[in-house]
Amino acid sequence: MKLNKNDLRYIKTEDNLKQALLTLLDQMSLKKITVKMICEVARCSRNTFYLHHEVKEDLYNTVVSNVLNSMQNAFQPRVDQVDQITDDILDEYTEGIMTSVASHKDSLRTLILQDNGLFFKQFTEIIQNTVLKGSSELANHFTVDTQLYSSYLAGAISGFIFNWFKNPICDLPTATKALKIIHRETMAICIKELKKEGHC
Repeated sequence: MKLNKNDLRYIKTEDNLKQALLTLLDQMSLKKITVKMICEVARCSRNTFYLHHEVKEDLYNTVVSNVLNSMQNAFQPRVDQVDQITDDILDEYTEGIMTSVASHKDSLRTLILQDNGLFFKQFTEIIQNTVLKGSSELANHFTVDTQLYSSYLAGAISGFIFNWFKNPICDLPTATKALKIIHRETMAICIKELKKEGHC
């Protein structure tokens, strides 16, 4: 049976399935969750589930993809020239990232706390790929390969966000302020080195 994915009933059921999975992930790992459990929380039949997804892993991947795709724009570089990078631009960049984190806070917390390493990899890759696409002009000014630059940036930001969720020693505004300081000071050194001839 072919379903119309634009049908409001389909959309509502899909949303219920995704929320049901996140609710269950708050309590246990994906490995322990069954399709029956998802259906009970979502209040739908198994047949309905299988009209949407073949297996629970497909539903999980859909949840992850939705979160990452929704956050992707936040990682887009704000300038295309090294000389345009200022403290205000760097602060705007980190503010945008943490605003996006706040918008997906509940989903991110659940996915991060239940992560076995795969979500961290996916999260880091979406940042790296977005930075790479947006750094084509900047690349003309760098002596370091942009692959290395984007890898550093993605790993640093992912590490900060994941650690904050796993060890929430401060609130979101304080975490945002900390990331601004770290990113600004680190990028000041990075930009200086990137401009040096023969650095890499």
